Amino acid sequence: MKRKIAASFLAPKQDRFVVPLAILQIVAREQFFDELQLFIYLKSISDGGLVMNRTVLRSAAHYLDCHPKTVKRRLERLRERNWIGRFKCGVLILRSFDTLFRVENVRAYRTAVVFRIEYLKNFTAFVVSACIGYLAISQKSRLFKQRKTRRPGTKSGVPIPTKRVFPVYLPVACKYIAEIFGVAISTASEWKQLGVKAGFLNVEKQFQYVDIDNRLEYKRQGMDDDHLIVYRRGKYYRQGIDLVASLLTFKSRKKPGPLKSGQMPKHNIWIEGDGSLSCNTLSYYEEIMKNRYNK
Repeated sequence: MKRKIAASFLAPKQDRFVVPLAILQIVAREQFFDELQLFIYLKSISDGGLVMNRTVLRSAAHYLDCHPKTVKRRLERLRERNWIGRFKCGVLILRSFDTLFRVENVRAYRTAVVFRIEYLKNFTAFVVSACIGYLAISQKSRLFKQRKTRRPGTKSGVPIPTKRVFPVYLPVACKYIAEIFGVAISTASEWKQLGVKAGFLNVEKQFQYVDIDNRLEYKRQGMDDDHLIVYRRGKYYRQGIDLVASLLTFKSRKKPGPLKSGQMPKHNIWIEGDGSLSCNTLSYYEEIMKNRYNK
């Protein structure tokens, strides 16, 4: 009787990434979740370059819980978007996050979110929670700026910040999320629920008591927000904006180096100067890639 040989999969070698928030916001706006999920998995099993052989294909399908054909489709979309390059020798090059700023033509600001490899199973929840959490965190920054005061007797009247005591929860409306990311309000609400279920967000509902007997009475009073009236425990309440607290870790990335105008990534080589590629350099680099990955 033949014994079945257990399939071997490529486990992630890197278990932590600092992903730029700007990239996550693009992914959320354009519903590019599955492709970024594959992109990060491939980064986690490689050093920037790999050959998409049968083992890699099956491993990606296993860890991302999809069919190998689905992996191929996602990979093709990544190549079309120029997030992945390919050498003639067949080696795939995974662009760096700094390069993606250039590819997507967005400003490379430093705010980023810590991604841990166990988040792969709840990847969509991670992306939307990072985006929603940042909307709350940015309010903290504005509050801090508003609380700066001038104290008599200080040098040149330099503003001295007060003690940093901020509320853990801050209001983030579904309507605001919908406007920022171009989705329906119902979708924004689902994003919040995904974040809560995955443990990336805490959300507290706000209810204000309304002294009415039914919704129709509220509407007759000339109120146009009767859709916010909810019935709970024998009383009517007006539902307010949800209070949101992020449980993800935000940090600043190292500032990317300056890039000259007109430069775009071809394969994985960026030649300083006029932005053109040297044929000798390209051939040499391809030979290195071929020897490294086509063993």
